[in-house]
Amino acid sequence: MAETIVLKARTGRAFRLVQGAQLRVTNTFGPQVIDAWAFMVDDIAGFMSMEHTRVHSDTPTTVKGTIFRSNRRCPMPEQSGTALNLYQSQI
Repeated sequence: MAETIVLKARTGRAFRLVQGAQLRVTNTFGPQVIDAWAFMVDDIAGFMSMEHTRVHSDTPTTVKGTIFRSNRRCPMPEQSGTALNLYQSQI
């Protein structure tokens, strides 16, 4: 069964995800934006880049099935085959 974690507004939380794992982020507090950052565990210089993701995507925003790209233009986390750290915060 999936674990549910609720964050209060203006707080953050770090999660470690293994390849193939899924994370669902739902904003239940209103219309504010949710920020998320992903970093490669074995190389912190490799991080999720929305600029590179948009170039390879058919839509300007993320949708179900979006493949996130790194600052090295590689799909996350396929560039190293290891886990990635995801830091999610809500503003």
